[in-house]
Amino acid sequence: MPKPSSARRRSSRASQKKDLAAQLAQIESAQLVRRLDDSDLAYLFKHALTQETAYESLLLKTRREIHRRVAQAYEKIYAERLTENAALLAQHYAEAGDDAKTLEYATRAGDAAARVYATAEAIAQYTLALQVARRWRIDAARVIHLYIGRGRALELSSRFYDALQNYHEMAEVARERHDRSIELESLMARATLRSIPTSSHDPAQAQILSDQALALARELGDRRAEAKILWNIVLMNIYSGGDAGAAVAAGEHSIALARELGLREQLAYSLHDIFVAYAYLGEMERAVAARTEAAALWRELDNQPMLAENLSGLAMLYFMRAQYEQALAGLEEASEIGRAIGNLTAQGFSGFVSSFIFVERGEFGEALKRLERALPTSEQGEFAGPGTSVNGQFAWVFANLGEVAHGLELARVAQSRARTDIRAGQDWFSALLTRLYLLDNNVAAAEESFRAIDVTSITASFNKMFPLGAPVLFFAAAELALAQREYARAIQVMDELLAEFEKRQQRTFLAEALHLKALALQGLGESDQAHALLLQAHAIAERTGARRVHWQILATLAKAESSRGNYAQAELLLEQAREIIYFIAEHAGSPQLRASFLASSRVRALVQSVPESQ
Repeated sequence: MPKPSSARRRSSRASQKKDLAAQLAQIESAQLVRRLDDSDLAYLFKHALTQETAYESLLLKTRREIHRRVAQAYEKIYAERLTENAALLAQHYAEAGDDAKTLEYATRAGDAAARVYATAEAIAQYTLALQVARRWRIDAARVIHLYIGRGRALELSSRFYDALQNYHEMAEVARERHDRSIELESLMARATLRSIPTSSHDPAQAQILSDQALALARELGDRRAEAKILWNIVLMNIYSGGDAGAAVAAGEHSIALARELGLREQLAYSLHDIFVAYAYLGEMERAVAARTEAAALWRELDNQPMLAENLSGLAMLYFMRAQYEQALAGLEEASEIGRAIGNLTAQGFSGFVSSFIFVERGEFGEALKRLERALPTSEQGEFAGPGTSVNGQFAWVFANLGEVAHGLELARVAQSRARTDIRAGQDWFSALLTRLYLLDNNVAAAEESFRAIDVTSITASFNKMFPLGAPVLFFAAAELALAQREYARAIQVMDELLAEFEKRQQRTFLAEALHLKALALQGLGESDQAHALLLQAHAIAERTGARRVHWQILATLAKAESSRGNYAQAELLLEQAREIIYFIAEHAGSPQLRASFLASSRVRALVQSVPESQ
C-alpha cells in the first residue's frame, strides 16, 4: 500500500488540529475549562472535580500511556534539568507503571531534596522509590541508600519513632534477601538512634545492637562499618551515663580507622562526639581541637545539621569558661541554621543553653523568653525528652525570682515526665528539687529529695552527665550540708567541685562554689579563710558578670566586713548589692516577677539592711 504523501499528512494533521480546537471550544463554552494563553492550545480545568472525573473516565491503559508520553516529553523538554524536575518525572512514570524510570527519578528527587533539607519531599520520594524497590531485586547498595536516606530525613524532621520503624523495615528486607550487608546497616542505624537523647533513647538496646553490629562487621571484614560502630559506642557512653574513658578509647580507635580509610564524614562524626568525652574527663584542649577539626569538616561537607550541633557544643564550652559573648554568637548561628533547615532540635537546644547565660547574668526575663521559644521546639523535636530539661530550667528561673512554689510545681511535673532509664537525669532533677526546697526553707523535704540521689554519682557526675548539669549535684549536696550545719561536709563537697573546675578551666559557677565554701568556713569559725574566699568570689563574679550570685556574695562579704568593724566598706558593698538587685528586678520579665523578686525574704532583708554600727 503506498504511503500517504507529505501534503496529505499535513492536511490530515491540520484537520485533526481543527477538530481538536472545535472540541475544546465546545467544552470551554460549557464552562468546564478555560484557555490559558491565546498563543497555544493550553487549558485549565475550572474545577478539580471536573478534572478528576475526566481523568477517572479514562481506561487504565489509556491513562498509563498518557503519563508515559507526558514523562517522555518532559525528559526531552528538561533534558538539561532532569534532577530539578525529577519529582515530576517520578510521578508520571509511577502512574505509567514504569518501575525502572520511577526508581531512577524518585531516587534522584529524594537525594536532591535531602541536599537542601526539604525533608518532607525527601521522605515522600524515598518512600516512592522503596515501594518500587520492594518489588524489584535491586542491588544491596541501592537498598541501603534509600533506607538510610529516608531514615535520616525522618530524624531531621524529629520523627524518631518513624525513623526507627524505617530501620526495622530495612532489617526485614535484609532477612528476606538473606543479605548481611543490609542487616549490618540496619543494626548500626538503630544503634545510633537508641544511643542519642531522643524519644527512642534506650541504652540497653543501644548496647545490644552495637555488640551485634560490631561482631557482624568484623565477621564481614567491614572496617568502614567498624569505625562507625565504635563511634556509636562513644554516643552510647556519653548520652547514657556511661564511662567517659571507654568513650574516649572507642572514639580514638574510630578516628584512627576513619583517617586510615579516608572516611571524611565518619571522621567528622567521631571527632565531633569525642569532644564530649574529652570534656567530661577535663581534657579541654583536646576537646576544643577535636570539635574545631570537626567543624571544618562539616563546613567542607556542607552538613548543616551537624554544623549547628557543633556550634552548640563549642558554645557550651565557652559558657563554662564564662566567655558569654562567644557562646551566644555560636548559639545564634546554630539556631539560625536550625530555622533555615527546619531542624527543631537545633532550635530548642540553642534556646535552652542560651537561657543559662542570661540566668547567670541576672537577665531572667531574657532567659524566660529563650525558654519559651525553646519549649515548643524541644517538645516537637524531642530534644532531651519531652521538654523536661527546659521545664527544669523554667523551675530554676522562677524560684530565683521569688516564685519558689511555682518553681517546685514545675520541677515536680518535669521530674515525673523525665525518662526513668537515665540515672543521671533522675539525679539532676532530685538535686534541682533539693535546692528549691532549701530556697523554700523546707529542710525535711530537701533531705528526702536528696536521698533519691545515688551519692556515688556526685563525684562521677562530670563523667556521666550533661556538663551544665553536673555542678547542680555538688551545689545541692553543699547547700543541704550547710542547712544541716554539717560544715566540714559542705567544705569537702566544694573542694571536690573546685578541683573539677580547675581541671576543666571552668569559670562559670566558680564564684558560687567559693561563696558556699566560705559560708561553711564561717560556720566552723574560720573567719579569715572565709574572708579571703569571699574577696576572691567577689572579684570573679564581678569579672564574669555573674549577677545571679554576685549580690548574695556581696551581702555575705558586707556582713563579714561589718563584723571586722569596716562599716564604711560594708555600706559600699551593700550598695553595690542593691544595685545588682534592682538590675535583676528591672530585667525580671514582668511586673509580677519584679514584685515577687523584691518581696522574697532574702532580697527584702538585704534591701532594708544597714551596717551594724548604724
